[in-house]
Amino acid sequence: MSDPDTKIAKFGSESGHWYNQHGELVQRVQMANGKDWTTPTLRHARKLGLVCGVTTVIKLMHAEQLVRWRINQHTLAALTLDRQPDESDASYLARVAADANTHGRQAAEEGTRIHAAIEMHMRGEAYDPQYQPHVDGVVAALDANCGPDAAWLPERGVVHRWGFATKADCVSEKNGWLVDFKGKDFGPDNVPMNTYEGHAMQLGATRACIAPELRCAILYVSRDHPGLTSFVEVPEPGLQRGLAMFRGQLACWQAKTGHIPEWAEGAI
Repeated sequence: MSDPDTKIAKFGSESGHWYNQHGELVQRVQMANGKDWTTPTLRHARKLGLVCGVTTVIKLMHAEQLVRWRINQHTLAALTLDRQPDESDASYLARVAADANTHGRQAAEEGTRIHAAIEMHMRGEAYDPQYQPHVDGVVAALDANCGPDAAWLPERGVVHRWGFATKADCVSEKNGWLVDFKGKDFGPDNVPMNTYEGHAMQLGATRACIAPELRCAILYVSRDHPGLTSFVEVPEPGLQRGLAMFRGQLACWQAKTGHIPEWAEGAI
């Protein structure tokens, strides 16, 4: 049962960083005045017994590919933005940063909309018809790789006794699969065929909350070529390694913040 001082996300595709012990994503918490609401912080987590999400833990690890992508975005922005006469370094750098972040923000927002359409389809609810090709591509990929009778359970929050929680994008306990969707810009000539350490950590941690025998895969969904997908399974050794890495990162986060709710045993 949810705490009356919290507001829970309605859809699994909604974003957030803190979960309660039931695996529910907490998006807003009541302020001290008893009237207003705010985004939860570590201070609220300590008070309400909330735990962090998987992505919060994974972000502690250096991701060289992400760093290079960000550097490239800022470099491209600097090449296309003219510096104004007498503009200070601080002002110019701020404009470059704002321009560089625009593409990433727009891509993330579009990915969230696609993700929401997939979730609503799996729930049997109406969704924006412009995303039907994306949904059809996902359905075809799941049927081809996991079986057409998988009885998928979409977007549900799951929690672990170590003191973390996350959202499972798509689970079929019947056919033994856990699939995570990743929106990405790609076409027929550059279809992604591999996964990364962060993916193995995320999937390994997520299935530890559900059933350790699940097979796991990343399903890339093209944002700019509707209907195009790429299904990539993460092998068992990779999942075990990912979970071990995740537990180490979780222990680091818990030691750094000093936060382990009373109901959790911790990863330390």
